This record gives sequence, structure tokens and C-alpha cells, in this order.
Amino acid sequence: MKRIVISAVNFNEGGPLSVLKDCLKAFKNINNQDLDITVFVHKTYLVQEYINDFKIVEYPLIKKSWFKRIYFEYYQCKKISEEIAPDLWIALHDMTPNVTCKQVVYCHNPSPFYKFKFNILFTDPTFFLFCLFYNFLYRINIQKNKYLIVQQQWLRKQFEHRYNVKTIVAYPDFLEHIQLQTIKKEIKSPKSKYIFFYPAFPRVAKNFETLLQAAKILAFKRHDFELLITINGTENKYAQKLFADYKDIEQVKFIGVKTRNEVFDIYNDANCLIFPSKLETWGLPISEFKLFNKPILVSDMNYAHETAGNYQLVKFFDPDDAQQLSNYMELIIDNKLSFDVNLQIVPDAPFFNNWDGLVKFLIKQT
Repeated sequence: MKRIVISAVNFNEGGPLSVLKDCLKAFKNINNQDLDITVFVHKTYLVQEYINDFKIVEYPLIKKSWFKRIYFEYYQCKKISEEIAPDLWIALHDMTPNVTCKQVVYCHNPSPFYKFKFNILFTDPTFFLFCLFYNFLYRINIQKNKYLIVQQQWLRKQFEHRYNVKTIVAYPDFLEHIQLQTIKKEIKSPKSKYIFFYPAFPRVAKNFETLLQAAKILAFKRHDFELLITINGTENKYAQKLFADYKDIEQVKFIGVKTRNEVFDIYNDANCLIFPSKLETWGLPISEFKLFNKPILVSDMNYAHETAGNYQLVKFFDPDDAQQLSNYMELIIDNKLSFDVNLQIVPDAPFFNNWDGLVKFLIKQT
């Protein structure tokens, strides 16, 4: 009997919670009776569908403060590992716990690799401190891991170069969490305005400035387009500055945060996704919008090439060149844009494009 601990005490929503559920689903799928699996979660109800498959232990207080989180990872986890003596500890949330067994850690957050300018301290101080803090956290115990699990080849190279560790690339099972019924196939009458869409939370790395400046340039020349962005200007200092600088552009619509279903409704209505972000673990809106078979304008960054794959309706632009982006926006409105040829990137081994293969590999490591 092999004992495995899966730790995800910091997850309660969004993409991270999806990672936990993908992991649990894969362990359930292999149906290995020789495994004794304990799962640490924030709240049991988050994984209620697996209550009869694994031993679920909840830690509801850990998210209340970073002190509680650090105490758990570096003190409690050691005591737990000594008591239950697992063969493998899978930490799904970035920090490498202090345990006495073989371990792997899943690293979601690419912020330590963001190349920022120091004016970020004034425009988005939270993100600035976040980058510094995560660079520090990643270093603690990182050499104790058998492997680090990351989502893309470019992130693997960054971790291996900076921390001298072994890595696994595992693509997210994003299709599992996309409500395909929301993708409408009916033919709509032509819209009077061409709709661009960028769904993102206002952080400096999301690079709203280049997009909004491109829209401003284009708005001087023509009025037959709209740019929808999912902020309203109240979220943080960065959002406040963006709203103050660009609120007078009639073509820019600050529509605020949208639910997942609302985002898909906009995908249906939009003509083109623009994704100017400079830093992503994956870039989920790119994968989602590909399902609609519509054009995508995306930053010429490593993550974007890997996520776009061999999609035929993609154009890459310099994320610091608003004039170039504006030119591409005008060309695509006029149906004159030539798209780029982008080849599918196949990461080096060990690589898995789903959690089933990853879980089987990890079991062999015990």
C-alpha cells in the first residue's frame, strides 16, 4: 500500500481549484486499490464529489493569513509527514512544504520571472511585492523536490535556469471546464461595429496600456469598432490610472468584471480577442477563444506561441508597440490582415498533455 498526500489548502476557486479537481479525477480514474490517498483542502464541500474516494481533511483557517499558511507549510506539514509517513507528497500550490518524504510541487505563479520597471512600485505596488515575495518563497526548500510541475516549456526553462531543478511539463485540462454548450454556432447579422475583447484583471503584467494606446490611435482614424475590457477603474491603483487616462475614448468600454458565463456570451458576440499580456502561466482566454474559430491578436511572447499552437487565425504583435497593434486592428477590421504561421510546440520529456498520464508517472516515482 502506497500512501500519497495531496495538499491544496489554499485553493477555493478558479483555475487553481480546477487543477485540484483534475488531479483528484485522474487518481480516481486509475482505480488503484493499492493507494491510500489523503487530500488536504480549504473546505470539504469544494471536493464533495470525491468524499467517498479519498480521505479528505479540511484546513479552513489557513487562508486567513500568510502567517497561518507559512506555519502550516513549514511546521505542521513536517509533523504530519512524520505521523503518517507518506511515500509521496504532492503540493499543488507553489510553496515547497517541509516534509520528511519524497515530494513534488506544482508551480502556478510565473510572477518571479516578470521583467518589471520600478515605476510598478507606484502603479501596482501589490503586484511588485507579489513578484519579490514569490521569488523568495519559491527558493525555500525547492531543492528538496523530486520534480517541479509547470504548465509550459518556457516556464520549465525559467525554473531550471534560476533554481537548478528537475521539471515536468503538464498541460492543463482546460476543455474539462469549458461549458461547450455556451458556444453558439448560429449565423448572426453583421454588426455595425467590430468588437475587440480583452478579459483580464488589472495587473501591470496584463499590459492594458499598449492595448488602450492602440485603441486611442485607431479612434483618431475611425469609429467603427469597440474595445471591451473587463475592468471598471475601481479595482486598484493601476485600474484607476487606466480609467483616468482613457475614459474619454468613446470606443473603449470599461465593462467591469464578468462571470464565466458572461465572458462566453461576449466571446460569442466579439469579432476578435486581443491578448496583450506579458506574463502568463498559460493564457486561458486564448485556448477558450480558439474554440470559436475567430481571429486572435496576441503578444509575441513564449507563453502565447505555446498556447496558440497551430491555430491558423493568430497574429503576434510586439507587446510594447501600440502603433503596430493599432495597425493590425485596422487591418483586421478591413479583413486585410495576414495571419502568422505558428507551429505546435512539443515540450521535452517528461511531458504530459493530461493529468491521467502525469498521475501514473508520479506513482512510479514513489
